[in-house]
Amino acid sequence: MIDLHQIRKTYGVGALAVTALHDVNFSIAENEFFTLLGPSGCGKTTLLRVIAGFEAPSGGAILLDGRDIAPLPPNKRPVNTVFQNYALFPHMTVAQNIAFGLECLGKPCAEVRDTVERMLDLVQMAHLAARRVSALSGGQQQRVALARALAPGPRILLLDEPLSALDMKLRKDMQLELKRLQKNTGITFIFVTHDQEEAMAMSDRIAVMSNGRVHQIAAPRDLYDRPADRFVGSFIGESNFLPAQITAQSGGVAQVDLGPIGQAQVASDLPQGAAVSALIRPEHIQLGTAPGLPALSGRVETAVFLGTDTQLHVVTDQGLPIMVRVQNGIDLGPVPAQGERITLSLPPAAIRLVTGAAA
Repeated sequence: MIDLHQIRKTYGVGALAVTALHDVNFSIAENEFFTLLGPSGCGKTTLLRVIAGFEAPSGGAILLDGRDIAPLPPNKRPVNTVFQNYALFPHMTVAQNIAFGLECLGKPCAEVRDTVERMLDLVQMAHLAARRVSALSGGQQQRVALARALAPGPRILLLDEPLSALDMKLRKDMQLELKRLQKNTGITFIFVTHDQEEAMAMSDRIAVMSNGRVHQIAAPRDLYDRPADRFVGSFIGESNFLPAQITAQSGGVAQVDLGPIGQAQVASDLPQGAAVSALIRPEHIQLGTAPGLPALSGRVETAVFLGTDTQLHVVTDQGLPIMVRVQNGIDLGPVPAQGERITLSLPPAAIRLVTGAAA
């Protein structure tokens, strides 16, 4: 539905110029929950503001159904935004806040009334229609902001970290609520966050950004299982990076020298000689030795109980720091304790080669 072509945003001129977006290209489908994910200052909010029309791009085109909307002002785009601070009118009731945008558009009174009632039902707040928003909780205010943004029926809803001010439990609840609203309305959501767990929980696809560039766009599972580079692998989930060198390549299988771990065959199309790291997730590392698997020995520096599992921080005999997650359970046996010596096995099928040499 929406295509971004070579979007560039530069602030300042000459030697003082700062480029916030470097030729960003991607497409978003209709009725998709699409997330812009990255650390603070990566350009994700700037990109959202460019789509909304609050910032003019320095170059490129924003195509909506094939039509360039970059020259249009915000009020002429079929786009609404939910801001981080919600921007509600505290002196108005819930119903009045939802109706405000519709009234500014000159909608008939009967249509405004019907739309407000429909939005109140959608966000499950009909019983609070007459309450002032200043008397609502943070989660309730967020629902009002969503209802107000959805009321005019935009093609695209932009959400700029709207959950950041909520406590953890409420954030989890609102993640499910946002996903439900997106599916029920059929509106395309473009969501901005720096929280990778939040992005993974809600998104159909995620664009991982850093320094004004998009590193990878994929579904959450693909990002986690097959990160395109070292940055994506480190930003999405927890990762161990090991030094690696491709010594041979044949038919999508690389022969890899993992240094002190030894040799392994890893599924990869990266060419021999490429600067790579071997990535393995903490939950894929096995305790003890297993026939035919590369192994490492070391000492548990810390053991952190996290409820469903225990996080072990291990330093190997070669000085490599390794993180391991061990499932907790009644029948799963004791978990290694701090100071205990252990052996770790690394299944080659769980190793991913990513561009970027290990630090």
